[in-house]
Amino acid sequence: MQGLKGYNPDNLQPWTVQVVTSVTVLAACCVALRLFSRHLKAQKLWWDDYFIMFSMVRITKFCSICNRVQQPNQW
Repeated sequence: MQGLKGYNPDNLQPWTVQVVTSVTVLAACCVALRLFSRHLKAQKLWWDDYFIMFSMVRITKFCSICNRVQQPNQW
């Protein structure tokens, strides 16, 4: 893992926040494509779609908090 940018074995917090944030953005794109496909097929949203949207809102808030904790002087 020595060749990864931002990797510091003594402080993994910035690297972890970057990984979690990038995976969350990828998940948000997948959810957006899922909702768009439901719209194109004229299908109504079902309970699983609402749970996915609820989860995306929660993980977005979590990532926001993690970024603020990583950079406390920007509050």
